[in-house]
Amino acid sequence: MADSPLNDLNYGRPGLTTYNLDDREWHASRDTTRQTLQKASEWQLAIPAALGSLPTHSSTNATATRKETRRLAHDYPQLVPAAKILPELSAISEGVTLAAATYDPHIGDLLSFGTVFLKKSFRPKQIAALPAGPSGSILRLVPLGQQRYGWEGDRSVRLEGPFYSVVDSGYWNEEGASIQQVVFGQAETSNSLLAVRLPSKTVFFRPSYDRGRRAADPTPYYDLPPSLLSAHPILAITPDQTGGAPHADVAFNPDYQFHVGVVDQRGAWSLWQMERRAKRDEYSISRIVGGHIYSAEEEVTDLEDGWARILWTGDSNTLVLCNRRQLSVVNVIGDTFEYLQAPPLIPQRSSDWILDVKKHTQNRLFVLTSTRIFLISVTTSNGALDSISGQAGATILLSRRHYRGDEDLTLQMHPQVFEEETAMFVTSRLNKLVQVYFFQDHSSNRIESFLTTDPVDLGFSLPNAAHMVQMHLRRLEYSVKDQTPHKRRNASAHSYYERAIPFHQLTVLTADLGVHQIVLLSSKHESDPERLAWRKIVTQRLPDARDEVDEVDDFIEPNGPDWEMEPESKLKSQVPRRVSIENATYPSADHAWLYESLFPSEQTDSTSIEDVIQRLEDVMSRETPIFQANAMDSIDALDVPDVDEASTRFQQLVASQSTSMLRPIAAQEVLRLPGNEQSSITNLYDIILEDWIAPLPAQTPVPVRQAKERLARRVAAEVTLASMQLQPKKEERASASSGGPASLPILPSRPVDTFPSALPTPPQSSVPPSSPLFPEALQPSTADPLSRLRKHLTIDDDSFRTPTLLPPSVSELLSHWQPGTDPSAYDWEATERAIRPDADDEESQKLFEEERKKKERRERRQRREDERLRAKTQASSQSVFPQPAFPRSLPGPTLGGMATSSQVPAPTSSQMPSQAHVHGGNFGPFGGFGGTHGMIPQSQVEPGKFGGRPEKKKRKGKSRVSGF
Repeated sequence: MADSPLNDLNYGRPGLTTYNLDDREWHASRDTTRQTLQKASEWQLAIPAALGSLPTHSSTNATATRKETRRLAHDYPQLVPAAKILPELSAISEGVTLAAATYDPHIGDLLSFGTVFLKKSFRPKQIAALPAGPSGSILRLVPLGQQRYGWEGDRSVRLEGPFYSVVDSGYWNEEGASIQQVVFGQAETSNSLLAVRLPSKTVFFRPSYDRGRRAADPTPYYDLPPSLLSAHPILAITPDQTGGAPHADVAFNPDYQFHVGVVDQRGAWSLWQMERRAKRDEYSISRIVGGHIYSAEEEVTDLEDGWARILWTGDSNTLVLCNRRQLSVVNVIGDTFEYLQAPPLIPQRSSDWILDVKKHTQNRLFVLTSTRIFLISVTTSNGALDSISGQAGATILLSRRHYRGDEDLTLQMHPQVFEEETAMFVTSRLNKLVQVYFFQDHSSNRIESFLTTDPVDLGFSLPNAAHMVQMHLRRLEYSVKDQTPHKRRNASAHSYYERAIPFHQLTVLTADLGVHQIVLLSSKHESDPERLAWRKIVTQRLPDARDEVDEVDDFIEPNGPDWEMEPESKLKSQVPRRVSIENATYPSADHAWLYESLFPSEQTDSTSIEDVIQRLEDVMSRETPIFQANAMDSIDALDVPDVDEASTRFQQLVASQSTSMLRPIAAQEVLRLPGNEQSSITNLYDIILEDWIAPLPAQTPVPVRQAKERLARRVAAEVTLASMQLQPKKEERASASSGGPASLPILPSRPVDTFPSALPTPPQSSVPPSSPLFPEALQPSTADPLSRLRKHLTIDDDSFRTPTLLPPSVSELLSHWQPGTDPSAYDWEATERAIRPDADDEESQKLFEEERKKKERRERRQRREDERLRAKTQASSQSVFPQPAFPRSLPGPTLGGMATSSQVPAPTSSQMPSQAHVHGGNFGPFGGFGGTHGMIPQSQVEPGKFGGRPEKKKRKGKSRVSGF
């Protein structure tokens, strides 16, 4: 051991004393002069706390707990049913929360600093990474700006230091668990890599600084605001890749950040190398070597609480690994390694633990145990080749007791460079005592040259009740501004500047994830320094100022842009609302579907196929035939318990002889049902099973196969029934068409114009050119429904496929829409101009107006001629023949195939039978002149061309066709 009993008496003892005979004075080896840190400013809140109020002690007062429970039940009525068990659960929850907040061995460093470069720029920007969010599960990236400090009455001498620009923070979140460690790699010319250790894995990032704000990666737990900083996760290492145990610590190689080391809670460590494809921005990681903290010869003792640390020291091939009881030094050679010499810090029979390990310089580190502080020097294998350096391994340079309590497991140390010395802060979560040790090294070759002072109290505490968990010390730089001579100068400020008095900024991370800052000065320079009076944030033009309008000059936003946006939880808390009892409406949700899924009932809306077949038998046995009714009418779903029985009964029903019969709605080749023969339920069922159920994978669960088989039954039955329809027999249809007084007339087989006609031929203008030869009501109905449907639909059949000609109006309407275009981009005016390019032409408008006027004149002239002819016909008929005794229709009934005039309304079918029944009389062998039915009244009493009227005189010259 490096220390001796005489030098180990730290408190109240002068150490080794000697008497100088020359000056007759005693000289002690211990330096009794104490250096303290003096406040030069007040505490400044840099980042607000992310966590709520942390518990300071566990409540044991049952009365207070019950009162708190009643208060909560009053504010949140939904807690009333659980009011009896809440006090006990509250005590347990407070104990667990307090233990986790006070002592968690898996929590490492939570504040780290790195560097990012703006794309296509060589200007580095320093950022800080730390957890955020109500549970510490959000990664926050904060860019560091500049702020200035000054003394009262003088702005010519200033101090400049870092400032946390919270408004430009970037965020990342993936899990709801708290972040356990945040550490940056070190790089000089590229972005620093970042490692974030979670309970389930370790995630690696390559943060980037963008020119414009970008949305954060979506997360199921929080709504993250956009930012200029992007976390950009690239890789992750899971416990399955490192041995199965959760990770305890992660570290970067300080010389090459693409080398990373991981140690888990069982003491297994491994080295990994990351590789990057620059063009694709893709990353991959591979394992190099791994081992255990204990060597093969050493006995593995109890791993205690799973605490472990890994770090590089000396060079890129030397690792220091430790857990609570063992410290090991490993030399890595390619994919192999060897253990170097390491002193036993914890005696075998001692109950001490290693509490913390921090790197001091390139080849030195501090180790904090339950009772002592060690300064250890590590000699690498390459350095051992020099005979002066000694054997490769670790050597204790300094050891001293700290007297902070053997049972305090929350002790931590924070070594920081302070002027020419090293200031090490020792903190605890059990109390607010912060001790400062100063170490000074004059030579690396002599142990006696290491000087250490007695610990001093920091002398000031934080304004809040949270404990300090991490500390960083950084020296501030002076800046001078030219000032006119007549302005008042601060003598102290200029004195500090002229003497180059160093001021340091202390940054403290608290347990509630808040960041505080203060400016300190050593007492050896000034015992009572003048306090800084003002502070100003330097608003610089950010790299994206030319593209973003948010970052502007000082005269618009003196303290930066107003982007006060914080992550918001997507899980909204239940806040009760007070409502009136009379008007209270309680929200409800319908979970009937869930009940039916858990407890399926036998009552369903489906109809059994036996009932459908029985109903068809009853309908077919009636004396009155059914005209073309589909078998699936008014049926929503079918239940088929037995496919074979249902198919047999249905085939018997099809083959039965009744007044009605079941026939397919179309031919088999038109329906295109599977199978060449007439389809049946069993045939279609077998085809579905063969084509759809049998090819299912072998891993398909049995319930899924059963459900698909039941669906196949239903599909086969419904398709078979839907392809059939009820039709009357041929003889029934013939008798139905000829029986009854109100039946339609039987049309002759010969054309109508072969029968003699005694009626005058109506003028051509009175018969529309599109009128059919036979009235629509008198056309015979066809038994094939497809022939009727082809009048209105296009049947997909090659034998009946005819080209479809669309009217010009329809074609013009369809030309306004092109399939595949965006409906929101449709413009009627633009489309109309494209269809009619000459619509806006003045000459075209004039021609269109002339055509419209000509059409109106033709219509008026046609109406006058029709009225004149009708009046002349009526006058000649009244003068020759007397008024008949029976009512007559004007101008007279039409023939069997002649349509009525468009100007004269035809008698309705409800009037015609009554007139024929009253007046009766059949004329001619077909019941009237020209083969018309006897029920239609006649307006012509004599056969002939003019029916008793005088012959019309013909005009001389070429007559014009009427209507044109």
